[in-house]
Amino acid sequence: MRTDPLYVSAIKNQHGVAAVMVAIALATLLGIAALGIDVGYLYSTRNELQNSADAAALAATRKLGIIYQNMLPAQQQTYVCDQTTKTTIVKVAREVAEKKDRDGNVIFVINAADIVIGTWDTSTRTLTPTLNQPDAVSVLARRDSSANGRVTTFFAAIFKMFGGNLDTVGITAD
Repeated sequence: MRTDPLYVSAIKNQHGVAAVMVAIALATLLGIAALGIDVGYLYSTRNELQNSADAAALAATRKLGIIYQNMLPAQQQTYVCDQTTKTTIVKVAREVAEKKDRDGNVIFVINAADIVIGTWDTSTRTLTPTLNQPDAVSVLARRDSSANGRVTTFFAAIFKMFGGNLDTVGITAD
């Protein structure tokens, strides 16, 4: 079997290969850089949410502690948090967690339903919602469709061509 010399020379022709390799490497590096920027921004946003949730939970728990501080031990053992006190605790948590811009406009809020008053079980590390002798407050800060809007990514939208939908991402922290 004899091969055509033009065919063999066309296969051995390597003109332009470097340009193709550089283009592939550049696209890969840009993709990794874009992923790093988006992931870094998402982690930064989650950190902000975590700081707000922690501050709100500490402020609300401090308010609960002040209530217990003014009681005798016997009263503490039978204390049941009423609706007015619960509303006050939720209000304190929301005020501390809300982020405001320079003009004082609220740009970050906590849903009242995301503030849970209850008792903390140290062995299972869980909060049981109850108003009977509460000793802890949990706060969930979120950026999703129910509060504060989903986080918009910068470069992840390019993955739409591969079937992904990462224009916006929901993040929570408690």
